[in-house]
Amino acid sequence: MAVLKAPGKLPRHPRLKKETIAEAGALQFSEILDSPSKAKESTPIASALGKVSAELKAGEISAAQAVDLLIETAVKAKLSAKEPQLQQRLRETLRRLIAEDPLLAAKMKKLAEDDT
Repeated sequence: MAVLKAPGKLPRHPRLKKETIAEAGALQFSEILDSPSKAKESTPIASALGKVSAELKAGEISAAQAVDLLIETAVKAKLSAKEPQLQQRLRETLRRLIAEDPLLAAKMKKLAEDDT
C-alpha cells in the first residue's frame, strides 16, 4: 500500500497572541476551565428561553407568541437598537428559516398542536 506524502511543508495557521484575544474580550480555554462560573453565566437568550418555556407550559402564551418572544430576544441580544433595518432583516430571516426549514417547521407544528 502506497503512502501519500504532502509536497513540502504545509503552511501553519498563525496563532493569535494572547493580547489580541484579550482585546477581543474572549476567554481563553484555560480561563473557562478554571472558572466554571463564567461559563455558566446566564445570557439574555438563555434566561428568556426559560421564562418563555415556563409561560408556554402554564398556558399563558401560545406557541406563536413564544416564537415571537424568542425571536425578539435574540434580535435585541445580537443587534443594537440603533440598527432598526438590520433588526428587521434578522427578524424576517429567522421567521423565514422557521417556516422553510423542515425540522423547525415540524417542531413549530408540534408545539402549536400541544398548545391546543
